[in-house]
Amino acid sequence: MIKRFQLIIIISALILPFNSSRAGTEILVVAKDSSEVTVRSMEFGVELNSNLNIQPTCTEILVIAKDSSVVTVRSMEFGVALNSDLNIQPRGESFTSITPDSTPGMQWTNKYGYVYMSAMGYSVAIDGLNEAGLSFGGLYLPGYTVYQDVPKGEESKALWNLDFGLWVLGNFSTVEEVRTAVQSVYVCFLESFPIPSPLHFNVTDATGKSIIIEYTAKGLNIYDNTVGVLTNSPPYDWQTTNITNYLNLTPNNPEPTSFNGKTFIPAGQGAGFVGIPGDWTPPSRFIKSTLMSHNAIQPTDITEAVNLALHFINVVDIPLGVSRMITDGKKDYDYTQWVTIRDLTNRRYMFRTYDNLQVRSVDLNKLDLKDGAKKHVIKITGGDGIVDITPNQ
Repeated sequence: MIKRFQLIIIISALILPFNSSRAGTEILVVAKDSSEVTVRSMEFGVELNSNLNIQPTCTEILVIAKDSSVVTVRSMEFGVALNSDLNIQPRGESFTSITPDSTPGMQWTNKYGYVYMSAMGYSVAIDGLNEAGLSFGGLYLPGYTVYQDVPKGEESKALWNLDFGLWVLGNFSTVEEVRTAVQSVYVCFLESFPIPSPLHFNVTDATGKSIIIEYTAKGLNIYDNTVGVLTNSPPYDWQTTNITNYLNLTPNNPEPTSFNGKTFIPAGQGAGFVGIPGDWTPPSRFIKSTLMSHNAIQPTDITEAVNLALHFINVVDIPLGVSRMITDGKKDYDYTQWVTIRDLTNRRYMFRTYDNLQVRSVDLNKLDLKDGAKKHVIKITGGDGIVDITPNQ
């Protein structure tokens, strides 16, 4: 089986001679034993470097129907075009991660086939679903993320944080398996990597169990995702504590009240939620998503669950231009580049993009995921999502 070092090329001597004016470089290295390693770089230049202080915003929400169908929905917001592709990864490929000093790290061969979203031309899974019904999401946690040091002699347990999604999707079928396994690896950060990637992780299985995995100054923290929501900073425990500030909010309209004989009635429907945060900051999106998901009428089946999940994510969708950062006179916009809807029960991975709101789907049951099967990359861009139903007359 071919082994490959994913993205070691960022600091590899093969790549360093290429300057940032190039769009990207790829080199195939063949060892004496015929092993092959594809070495890739993606140079971004000054334009990306000027965006390194952007703090992306993402939201993930869990929906469980009355018939126990499980759906997770996730939005991806970023201030730089991610140019994500949908990747199909069969079983049986060997992977080698990387240590902080760019030497080979942990190795594994994926047990499960899966689909995932990549980013900026790199084969890293920032979102995905495997054939066992396990979903994964990597969301930003800036200002708090502190990854682990790799002790000398433990390099074989080193897992680069951007390989975390590939490792989870390829090896596990349940949340409990992940909870156990993650405690025996060292998740590390690669300082040389040009894209800031302080991530925390949401893992959900087909039973509806969900955990949040964070690495902070306290070390490794694994939380049961009791509210079924994840956004960004601050960490998950702070976000759940913040719920106590909104216990007065209710889906029920308040009763009319009178002062000195004059009766006052609510201005309109939804008055019980007056005071719900309306901005796009992570704490506000966390509160809004929690209150929505726990007060909406529970869906009956998978069809209703997918529909409800889309309604939830619509509420936190960020249009281009309403969330911006101005640096040295240059405006950068954080916006919803794509949304994924994962049907964990029936193994369907659905998505829509900013430019095309039509939901498209990949059925993992219909994919050839056996060892040695062909990998596929599907472009997610294109189309306008409008379906013409004008009758022929």
